Amino acid sequence: MDADGNLIGLAFDGNWEAMSGDVIFEPNVQRCINVDIRYVLFMVDKFGGAGYLLDEMNLVR
Repeated sequence: MDADGNLIGLAFDGNWEAMSGDVIFEPNVQRCINVDIRYVLFMVDKFGGAGYLLDEMNLVR
């Protein structure tokens, strides 16, 4: 999320050590895979064939 509360990406995978990130951050072992929201929207439209979902969203630039 950015400072205005807009979704700018998704964290979709991480390792087991990342589960404790809410308690203490360990930069040597915690990992998370993220993707930019523009790629997610592209995949929904082109690969998933669900462009109609994008029409229903309030997209900001």
